[in-house]
Amino acid sequence: MTAFLGALPHSSSDSATSFRVQAADSPSVLPRIVGLFSKLTLVPDVFHAQRAADGGLEVEIAVAGLSREQGEHIAAALRQIIEVETVLVGLEKPVRASA
Repeated sequence: MTAFLGALPHSSSDSATSFRVQAADSPSVLPRIVGLFSKLTLVPDVFHAQRAADGGLEVEIAVAGLSREQGEHIAAALRQIIEVETVLVGLEKPVRASA
């Protein structure tokens, strides 16, 4: 397994790092976003994408167990993706599916 920023994601699920991405409505944007997480050997706990009222894309992603530095690194990498317009990153309680 590839180490990410010198450490694997924390096993704690006390919180999740959330990313809110606004991007152009382009067929290549979603695969690039998913590909970034794949390259970092991360599987998001939440991944939701929809068209925005303005015609762009809104993408919400949550990954449990990341350090603040890892979250900021991912946000910076997301901002480098062509056609990504804005990226917001935050820490929140993880979203869990109820049984």
